[in-house]
Amino acid sequence: MTTSTHTTATFTPDQPYSFEYDVQIFDTDCYGVIWHGAYVKWLEMGRVDMLKHLGIDLKQMSDAHDIVFPVVEQNTRFRASGRFGDRVRLTTTFTLDGYKFFFTQQVVALPGRQRPAEQLLIEAQTTVVMVNLEGRLYRKLPDILYKLLLGDG
Repeated sequence: MTTSTHTTATFTPDQPYSFEYDVQIFDTDCYGVIWHGAYVKWLEMGRVDMLKHLGIDLKQMSDAHDIVFPVVEQNTRFRASGRFGDRVRLTTTFTLDGYKFFFTQQVVALPGRQRPAEQLLIEAQTTVVMVNLEGRLYRKLPDILYKLLLGDG
C-alpha cells in the first residue's frame, strides 16, 4: 500500500505535451465528420502519454503502487467539425492541485487540403483523481508521485 506524508502539492509541467494524428475513417460517422467518441479516446491518449512522458506509467502505478487514475469529470466544448483525412494536433497540459489532476486539452485541425489554416475543433477539461484498487480515494499525493513530479522533497 502506498502511503503519503505530503498533504499538499501543486505542480504544472513546464511544457505542454502534444501529438499529431491522421483522422481515420473509423474515427468518423457516416458523413465523414469526426464522431464525438473519437475525441474521448484521443483525450485519454493525450493524458496517458503526457503522464508517461513525465515518468508516470499507469500500468506500473497500478501493479506496483496500488494507484489508479479514474476520470471523475470531463467537459468538452465542440468548436468546429473535423473530417476524415484531416491531420489533427492534440495538446495536453495539467495542473496538479493536492490530489487532483486538472487536465486542459485542445484538438486543432492542421492546415491541409481541406482547410487553409489551423482550426480549433474541441476544448476539454478533465479532472482525474487517484484511488487504490479497492476504490478508496487518496486524499494526499502518494510518495511515489511526489518524488516523480516534485523531487524527493
